[in-house]
Amino acid sequence: MQVVISRDGSTIAWTSDCDGDREIFVASADGSGLLQLTSNAADDHSPTLSADGLAVVFVSDRDGDEELYEVAADGSGLVQLTVNTARDHSPSQSADGSRVAYVTHADGDAEIAILSVAAPVPEQLTFNALPDLSPRLSDDASRIVWVQRQSVDTEIFCIDATGAGMLQLTLNSVDDLEPDITADGARVVFASRLPAEEMTEDDTGATSLGTPGGSARPRRHQFDVFEASTDGSSLRRLTLDDSDEREPGYSGDGGCIAFVTNAGGDHELELMDLGSGFTMQLSTDALSDRAPRVSATCAKGAWVKH
Repeated sequence: MQVVISRDGSTIAWTSDCDGDREIFVASADGSGLLQLTSNAADDHSPTLSADGLAVVFVSDRDGDEELYEVAADGSGLVQLTVNTARDHSPSQSADGSRVAYVTHADGDAEIAILSVAAPVPEQLTFNALPDLSPRLSDDASRIVWVQRQSVDTEIFCIDATGAGMLQLTLNSVDDLEPDITADGARVVFASRLPAEEMTEDDTGATSLGTPGGSARPRRHQFDVFEASTDGSSLRRLTLDDSDEREPGYSGDGGCIAFVTNAGGDHELELMDLGSGFTMQLSTDALSDRAPRVSATCAKGAWVKH
């Protein structure tokens, strides 16, 4: 099951297999107005929402392979956005719903692409033999961050939505994954096993994301949450303890993040104010809480409970 909440906190969308296969559902954030948007024998999943909760982009294999579709949150106006014989998946929508970044296999492996919903002509942004995965488009549609799966680890990359300015943000010997990006595309938050000794400083004293050349160092067993600028500077570690902290996600205003921790033995949610560093645990039960998403000001959130 997957769940997202609109930036204005009005609408949630999720995937459920309650009718035997995966379908897309929406509801108001207070639980009212439940509506099943898809009902077919195909696999429909990975919904994303525009900031106002009115537009849903999702993945379906109803034409024989995974493609992107858009539908209004009231179930009207279904439009197929990608039409090809390759897989297209992992959509990430801009706040106004006008642009969508996603993963395409059009050239045979996983690459990052972007399209405009009004005139959905795909533009492939990456061209290499390594899998590029999990794109996150900034709310203003200016930048995209994603994960590249390399031979021994995963690294994080960033690019302007125009295709210019590609930058490898992490360069080390550990796994860096699950990035999210602020609304203005200026900062990125991610999970990493980067140990403290790999947080290097350049000649100006600024902290950078790892050691040049990705030299081998002992990795931490646990994941921590880090934040940096999307130019690769100003790295800071946000968590450091003996538990895993993963799946970070920004609020719309970039003032806080929600993330998952297993500090209590199971997966719980925590909320961190990035200005003060104050952290508050949001869930305290014996169930597993995963995949948090928060609204514009951290006033509302949605997550999956197992």
